[in-house]
Amino acid sequence: HSPSGTLPEGRLTWKQAQGLIRRYQLPLVKTITLDQPVKPADFSWPVVLKADPSAGAHRTEAKAIYLNLKTGAAVKTAYRRLAQKFPLILAQPQLTAGHELFIGLKREPGWPVLLTLGGGGVYTELYRDLARVFLPINEKLIANLLRQTRIGQIIFGYRNGVKLAVKAIVKLILNACQLIEEFQSVQELEINPAILTETSVTIVDLKITTFRDSP
Repeated sequence: HSPSGTLPEGRLTWKQAQGLIRRYQLPLVKTITLDQPVKPADFSWPVVLKADPSAGAHRTEAKAIYLNLKTGAAVKTAYRRLAQKFPLILAQPQLTAGHELFIGLKREPGWPVLLTLGGGGVYTELYRDLARVFLPINEKLIANLLRQTRIGQIIFGYRNGVKLAVKAIVKLILNACQLIEEFQSVQELEINPAILTETSVTIVDLKITTFRDSP
């Protein structure tokens, strides 16, 4: 059964996705829509400015993201360049440390939802460190899927190394799966990356796309 409330069609803006992010407890880095070229008062330096996910651009290729901005002048310049091409601009604090995880969920009519996990960030497509399975899924299956990837080996403590926040990572994946299973109109949900440390998991980038016509 679908929860109440219909979603807009196509690629959701950050503001449109916010309710879903909260409802399913997806741990997103503090993000605000910026309407002036100034660092948000409660953010510490450095900050990131980027196009809203509804723009649909591959952010690095389309110059739709500016990282590691450390001065007011840098924020102004980045804002001006983004505003020439994109109607909505987001600001986030820059996260410095951690490993990057990719989580992809895709629904094709007539098929179960496909979950893809693997190494995240700008090199996801290059490294192809990915493993896939159809839903439904549980904690054990998620752990097995992660172990098929290099990032998963790091998560579980490669060569007796320190484990990352395994429980929080598995919970995030389960919650994302629950979201797409409960909202039949969602065609694709992509988290890339989620930043993983020994104590936390934080989503930096999230795209939600709904069917143009409900299937």
